[in-house]
Amino acid sequence: MKERIFKIDWKRAIINNVERQIQDYKQTDDFLENDFLQYNKNLSFENQITVKKLFNKIYNQPHYKTSQKLFDFEVLLANLINAEKKTKCVNISKNSNHWKMKSNNKKNRYDNVSRFTLEALEQLKKHKMINEKRGYKDLKNPKNSRNTKIWATEKLIEYCKTLPTGIKEVYKELVVLRDNQKNLLDYKDTAETHKIRKRLTILNKVNSEAEIKYKNTILQPCIRAIFLNKFTLYGRLHTGGYKHNYQSYASEDRIMLTINGNTVTELDYAALHPNLLYADVGIQYMGDPYSKVNDNPQARTFLKKILLALINSSNEMQAERAANNWLFENKEECKILHKIGITKARPFIDKFIEEHKPISHFFFTGAGLRVMNRDAKICLDVCYYFAQKNIPILPVHDSFIIQEQYKNELKKVMQDVYKRHTNFRIKVK
Repeated sequence: MKERIFKIDWKRAIINNVERQIQDYKQTDDFLENDFLQYNKNLSFENQITVKKLFNKIYNQPHYKTSQKLFDFEVLLANLINAEKKTKCVNISKNSNHWKMKSNNKKNRYDNVSRFTLEALEQLKKHKMINEKRGYKDLKNPKNSRNTKIWATEKLIEYCKTLPTGIKEVYKELVVLRDNQKNLLDYKDTAETHKIRKRLTILNKVNSEAEIKYKNTILQPCIRAIFLNKFTLYGRLHTGGYKHNYQSYASEDRIMLTINGNTVTELDYAALHPNLLYADVGIQYMGDPYSKVNDNPQARTFLKKILLALINSSNEMQAERAANNWLFENKEECKILHKIGITKARPFIDKFIEEHKPISHFFFTGAGLRVMNRDAKICLDVCYYFAQKNIPILPVHDSFIIQEQYKNELKKVMQDVYKRHTNFRIKVK
C-alpha cells in the first residue's frame, strides 16, 4: 500500500496563523483603547462602483435621499477599510447631534456627512459586517466618557478583497479656520476668503489633471489654506489627501517626484521670515541672517532653529527651551556641535538680539504666526500664477516643486511676487 504524502502549504499556514493572531488581538482591551483612528469625514473611494455594489446589497430597496445615504455609507466604509489596513478600530460618535449637517439653520461648511451615517452603521451591523464596542457617557466625570469603537468583521474584509478599494481624502472646505486645539471654527465669508477659495479650487483642478507620482504611487494632493483663530494668523497652504501628503516627505524624497512623467525641481526663498521682518522696518537685508553670529557652516542649522524660535515664541524662556529641545532631539547634530564648542542656545540668543537690533522688537512676541500669514499670501500668488497657465505646482509652505523645464520661470516669479508684496528683493535658491 502506497504511503500517502501530504504537501503542506507553509506560506498559507503562516498567513492563516497571522490572521488568527490579528483576530485574537481585536478582542483585547488594548486594541479598543489604544489602536483606533478618529472617524474621518473626508475619506472616500477612488472607485465609486465599489461602494454601490455593497450599498445595493445592504439597502435592497429604494430610499428617499439615496444620494446622501450612499455618500454617508461610502465614508463609513472607507473608514472601516482604512482602519482594517492598519489593524485598528474606528472611534465614532453615536450622538445624533454630532451628525447634523446644519447648526442654527446654517449649513456646516466642513461636513458633507449626515445622520444617515448612524443608519448605515446599523445596516452593516445587521448584516454582520462590523463589530462594535458601545461607548458610554460618564455624567460624574465626562473625561471618562468613551465613544463607540467599530471595526470590520471577516465577512466585510472578505467581501472587499474582491473589489478595487483605493481610498482618497476629499475636503468640502478649502479655507479652514481652527482654534488652538484644532477644532474647526465657522466664519463669515469675506471677499478675501472667496478669493483664496477660488484660487485654491483652480490650483487643485490643475494639479488633479496632472499625473503626480512618487516612485510607483500616484499622488492626489488636495491643497487647503489653514488659519489659526483669525484670518491674520497663519494661513499656510497644507496638503490633504489620504497617504498623499508630499509635504511630509524629506527634501531628498520630494525631488524624486515626477509631474506628467517629467523630473522636478524645488526652489526655496532664502531666510524668508527674517527678510520679511526687515522689510517691515524698511530695510533691504543682505547676507545670511542665521550665520550672522557664527560663520561655521556646521552650526548653521542650529542657528536657524534659534533665530526662528525667537520669532515664533511668546517669551524668552519658551524660545530658549525650543532651541535646546532641538539639540536634545537631534543627537548626531548635537555631537557635531559639541566638537566645535556649541552646547546650548543661550549665548546665541543674546548675540542674535544684538546683531538683529532693527527687528529685535519682534522677538518673543509670537510674531511668527503673522509672518507666516504674509508668506502664505506670497505662496498663493506664486501658485496661482502657474495654475492660470495650467502648469501644475506643489507648494511646501515657502518653497515650490515644479517641472524642471519651468525652473527659471519659477525663480523669476518668486522674486517678482516677493517684491510686489514688500518692495524689496530676496534670494531664491
